[in-house]
Amino acid sequence: MRQTISPAAFAAFLAVTFAAPANAQSSRAWISGMGVDSGTCPRQSPCHTLTYALTQIFSGGEITVLDPGGYGTVVINKGVSIVSDSGSGEAGIASFSGDLITVNAGPSDVVILRGLVVDGLGTANSGIRFNSGAALHVQNTLIKGFRAASGVGINFTPAAASDLHVTNTTVINNGTGLTGAGIMIKPTGSGLVRVTFTRVTAEQNSAGITIDGTTSTGTIRATVRDSVLAGNNGTGLWAQSSGAPVGVYVVNASSVENGTAGINAGGTNAAITLMNASILGNNIGVSSTGGANVYSYKNNAINFNFGGDGAILPGNLLPLN
Repeated sequence: MRQTISPAAFAAFLAVTFAAPANAQSSRAWISGMGVDSGTCPRQSPCHTLTYALTQIFSGGEITVLDPGGYGTVVINKGVSIVSDSGSGEAGIASFSGDLITVNAGPSDVVILRGLVVDGLGTANSGIRFNSGAALHVQNTLIKGFRAASGVGINFTPAAASDLHVTNTTVINNGTGLTGAGIMIKPTGSGLVRVTFTRVTAEQNSAGITIDGTTSTGTIRATVRDSVLAGNNGTGLWAQSSGAPVGVYVVNASSVENGTAGINAGGTNAAITLMNASILGNNIGVSSTGGANVYSYKNNAINFNFGGDGAILPGNLLPLN
């Protein structure tokens, strides 16, 4: 005798047979200040923390922030985008201690952070610490309050070839000691490190931007364009190296009202080139020590620095082509 299966039983069979595995990952997860860390973080049922949402997406995926809130610290171990640009408000990442966003990604992984507010609450160590990965992009982000003695807003310390691109971002009130900075570039490996800063503001930090090649055997190339380094306790822009070649190009940027020097190059393998730059109101305008070089095109304003403007060596004055 032929047996028949009821429609309800057949539907249940299909659901079990073709159900997605419990640990399936997707290309996108959503988080909300009102979310709960469960499930796969779909748009209609968002999760709450970055750490949980990261487990729900595969490499190359995106975590989208729906509304203002505090989303916890996170260690990123794969390529991912974390974005908050829907116009609904800021994505807050805050802690009193440690490193808030740590990037330990693979050699081909690209990490994008956009629209975030990263707050060290006056005591934490680093806002964004990059240890490994192909590239880090930081866009439209505010990083503040990393006031440990060696506090740093963005601490870029790759052990291999990597890129850093920071755009439309502000770093404020980071670091209290000589090793603190708004942004620190200090690779430890032998690869090429490429860095661009576009429309970046670094204010009231221990130092504005520090680019240090002393622990690297590779090459560091950096460009600071359309940016402002102002009111920092130490130097606005400091490039130093007696090891890896460090070349920094400053284009249409200002370093003003800094406590020591507007521009400082130190060590035999450090060089800074200025084009259409304003170096004004610092203690010292331009300084080069230990065999370093500062090159200047003839369209820079280096004036009104209270302890002296500094000097560009005659051979380092460049024509306008």
